[in-house]
Amino acid sequence: MTGLGQVTFEVHNTLKNPGLVWYDYMTNIYYGGAIDPYYLDTSTRDALNTYSDELITFTDYDGNPATRRRYTINGVVNAGQTVLSNIDTILSACDSWMAYNAASGKWSLIVNKEESTSYSF
Repeated sequence: MTGLGQVTFEVHNTLKNPGLVWYDYMTNIYYGGAIDPYYLDTSTRDALNTYSDELITFTDYDGNPATRRRYTINGVVNAGQTVLSNIDTILSACDSWMAYNAASGKWSLIVNKEESTSYSF
């Protein structure tokens, strides 16, 4: 035998919220980062979940007004890529990035969204 024939499969995604996808990937010992949950800032995960669940209004292809959740993830990551590359792919899908907070010793999420001004120069 020198090869396999065509293989098809169906994938069912049970996690669609970006914060939950990130958390699952970061903590998963088989296909993710295998990070102990203690080292993940769940408050920033929850903030991303809340922001992602907000409904946005848009005009659909037919010109009708419609609403949809701001961000959802519906896909697979390539287990052949590095963990960092897959994390970047997950967070790019929700316009966010990850940072390490040395003071708390935890990885956290930064959601790219409009905020009120803290300082003015």
